[in-house]
Amino acid sequence: MNPEQENGRQRIEAEIPYATLYGIGTTLHSITGGEAEYSYEFLKYEVENNSSLYFDRFCSIYTTIVYIKIAVLVIN
Repeated sequence: MNPEQENGRQRIEAEIPYATLYGIGTTLHSITGGEAEYSYEFLKYEVENNSSLYFDRFCSIYTTIVYIKIAVLVIN
């Protein structure tokens, strides 16, 4: 994260997994009293091999994690 000031507002940018985006609007509204807005864009995806979850030597499970870049603008 890198908080910075922008026209009397605090701007925070972070890279997060897309799955954690669920409910962020409600959370931001609660934390800031409705004085924030956010936007996000696709950043990257990664494929992970979950070798601890594999069924046999011929089949393993791969998980794709999508990451986004989120920007939150808080009105001071």
